[in-house]
Amino acid sequence: MKTFNHVYARLRQKNRKNYLLLTLCNFIAILLITSFAIVMQSNTVQSILPEGGDSRSMMTLIFTMAIVGCAAFTVYASGLFFRSKSREMGIYMALGAKKKRLSRLLFTDLLWIVLVSSAAGLLLGTLLAVGIWKVFGVIIPGSSDMAFSLNASGYLWPLGFILFTTLALFLAGRRFIRRSNIIDVVNEQRKSEPVRDIKKWQGICGIVLMVVGIVGAVALPYVFTALDMISPAWINLLY
Repeated sequence: MKTFNHVYARLRQKNRKNYLLLTLCNFIAILLITSFAIVMQSNTVQSILPEGGDSRSMMTLIFTMAIVGCAAFTVYASGLFFRSKSREMGIYMALGAKKKRLSRLLFTDLLWIVLVSSAAGLLLGTLLAVGIWKVFGVIIPGSSDMAFSLNASGYLWPLGFILFTTLALFLAGRRFIRRSNIIDVVNEQRKSEPVRDIKKWQGICGIVLMVVGIVGAVALPYVFTALDMISPAWINLLY
């Protein structure tokens, strides 16, 4: 006779691709943030890029956009995970499983996902940062002598992102478990996302904005420098 834990393990094994998907998405996000933050907070980069300069402002803005993008990426992946988990949880609830027990099992799974993806992301993100530094030393003339350094501040950003990911997953899991209508839980997996037609003007507008942003943020500072003028503050908006 199979126990509840055996049934849960079998269904989890059957749906392992959903667990792997969320783990992979979280791992990629932490990997990118870790490597970027380590390179950005290294002693060489901090000493070369002047405080308040255009280069450091551009680097900070790009890093901020990367964090926002990774956060949205992870939250979306968690939504797909819980949607795929709906039918499984609905079956347990229909069989009379207590929400307290389901909550404990779900949060254990989420904790393992966070731990595995975070550990792998931090480790491989550090190795990726070293690899990026080596590539810079090859393609940028005169940079081969720049020493690579690991600063503790470089890990503050990925650790903060891990904390955000953990809170987001556990809050979403808590909301998921608190649903009381079994039919809604089961039918959650059937819901399809609304697909909207992309208008032609939206594509054109996107291309124009990218060109204006790239040309304006990169070229205009050099134009003002050539004219022996200080770049105005509004150029930062183009970044």
